[in-house]
Amino acid sequence: QYSNALRQISQIPDRVFRNAALQQLDTIGKTLDNLGKGTLVFDNTESWRLVYEQMLRSKGVYLYRSVAWIRDSSYWQDEPGQKSLRLNGELVSSQQLTMERILIIRDSLWPINSQEIIPKLQRLIEDHRRYGIKLQLIQESSLTNDQDLIADFGIYGSHAVGYQVTHEQHHFTR
Repeated sequence: QYSNALRQISQIPDRVFRNAALQQLDTIGKTLDNLGKGTLVFDNTESWRLVYEQMLRSKGVYLYRSVAWIRDSSYWQDEPGQKSLRLNGELVSSQQLTMERILIIRDSLWPINSQEIIPKLQRLIEDHRRYGIKLQLIQESSLTNDQDLIADFGIYGSHAVGYQVTHEQHHFTR
């Protein structure tokens, strides 16, 4: 199928089309290279969530550790985020999974030298604890000297690591 498509592309005389096709083929080549290395890249959150849920439910994954970088107060507040949190809670409550999560909270949401996190995030924290998810909170500014640690990622037992590269791009590596 691939070789037939490449042959057909090579027979199209339009230079603009061929240049555009070569750019797309370069992207496909990078995708195949990632797949060969055991890495899946997702360009949107919803396709990522499907694999995330399958990974959490898969046999042999008993421990899930994650770091969530809370950049704004809407984090996990939308319906897909709430659904994921409910799934986390369901798996922890049924003892199918042990979950540990670190929340790195932006200083605008948890001011330096303050004990108070904004109320919208306090509900999120309470939900985690109610579900039995082991939770640690860190102010973003406390990691000033360790910028590499400020990220969104999850470790699925010894099976895989998933990490968010940008707001809409996720990686999953076996």
